Amino acid sequence: MDFFSREHLRVLLANRQPPCVSLFLSATRGDCSAAKNRWKNLVQEAEEQLIAGGHRTAAKELLGCARTLAENETFWQKACVGLAAFLSLEMVHCYRLPLPFDEKVVVGNHFHVKPLLPLLTGMGRFYILALGQQHLRLLQGTSHTVREINLPEEFTQLSTDRQHDSGVVTAAHLSTATHGRAEPEAVTPHRHGLDLETDKEKCLEYFRRVDRGLQRFWRDDPTPLVLAGCQGHWPIYRYANTYPHLLTAGVECQSDQLSAQELHHLGWGVVQSHFQQSQEKTGHLYRELIGTGRTCRDLSQVVTAAYQGHIQFLFVAHGQSHWGNFDPVRLQVELHQEEKPGAVDLLHTAAVYTLLHKGTVYPVEPEKVPDGAPLAALFWRPMGVQRFHRNFAATAGSFATT
Repeated sequence: MDFFSREHLRVLLANRQPPCVSLFLSATRGDCSAAKNRWKNLVQEAEEQLIAGGHRTAAKELLGCARTLAENETFWQKACVGLAAFLSLEMVHCYRLPLPFDEKVVVGNHFHVKPLLPLLTGMGRFYILALGQQHLRLLQGTSHTVREINLPEEFTQLSTDRQHDSGVVTAAHLSTATHGRAEPEAVTPHRHGLDLETDKEKCLEYFRRVDRGLQRFWRDDPTPLVLAGCQGHWPIYRYANTYPHLLTAGVECQSDQLSAQELHHLGWGVVQSHFQQSQEKTGHLYRELIGTGRTCRDLSQVVTAAYQGHIQFLFVAHGQSHWGNFDPVRLQVELHQEEKPGAVDLLHTAAVYTLLHKGTVYPVEPEKVPDGAPLAALFWRPMGVQRFHRNFAATAGSFATT
């Protein structure tokens, strides 16, 4: 299984050499002959579309690697639920993902990325910090995916000087201060003779070093963090922690004995309720701020604001499409009553640009969009239509979505 992030999305949308071929397939592990045959059919359909569009010469070069992939037995044996491939003369990317896709071929001037957006929305990314008895691990996950992040060697051992299993520090060695932060208190010697006061201080210093290292890793990342492992270590780590998005709830387990997928399952059980509460709070905030210049439900204005990076939160009606065209040079939006050749789904366009500018997207049922429109945006700061200018155009580029 592969990991798909906003940076991957940015790379795909930066492609400047059409034609672009996007292929989506549902695949399963085990008997892969059926999936390979469906893949070959998709490639054949892509070739027909390229030829019909006047790209006969490019078709052979673009689809060569896709045909080679069909013969790669190892690849298909490790297939995930869904397969997404993006082919152009500039780049080739293939992702094995845990999303089931409707089988589809899209040939156009830009990659079709809409089926991947569920991996990046507001019910999505989080970290798990596993405080095992022997090792410390950091995992990055979404609702569907997980990957383990390689940490420097000094992070791999929970204690730099542990000679006895009895040296594990427990919650009994700490008390909770009035501000919710644990404070060390006097500890009597362990019955096996180990000076736990000394061991506790070493553990606290170690967690402080971990915290400093992780701060350099995620910088201003607002992604929630879930602690997993021996619950006795949590108060010590919380005392050392300076990351503001550490969740109160955690996962008590023997993390050294669990795979990344098992930790992901447990961590998602904790963070899912956090995401749901955040979405509900954002909806309430939107309603409270109507009329202050921070909210907008007009499709044309939202698309323009998303391109410029003004949107902090965006609610989008799941399963709906509104067609039109967006000119990022003139900052003009043209609305269509129905899908036309060359038109784009403007709801998708707004969602993509919001994600690229580190905003949060909530795909919700139509009746749950706060302002009764197909989409509703909450801006970072109050603004009017006159402030929709090009100050982000240089960094955003002329991304267009299909």
